[in-house]
Amino acid sequence: MRELLESVDSRELSEWAQFANVEPFGDDWRPGAQVASILHNVHRAKEAPALQADDFMPVKQIPKPQSAEQVLAIFKGLQTLD
Repeated sequence: MRELLESVDSRELSEWAQFANVEPFGDDWRPGAQVASILHNVHRAKEAPALQADDFMPVKQIPKPQSAEQVLAIFKGLQTLD
């Protein structure tokens, strides 16, 4: 937030927030994905897994968490950059 307020004052930020309420911008796929997940979950077979909106997105928005081994490998790689 601090970095944002260095380039945008609170008045402009408020204007953008009001504009976003009237004319939403950003992730155009999310509303459709939410509807698709609701319809799937209401009509799914009893044994079928429930799905989330992200399951219907063309590109996954949430990256998978890194394992401890992956993080350690990254840090070991940084050590060799000297």
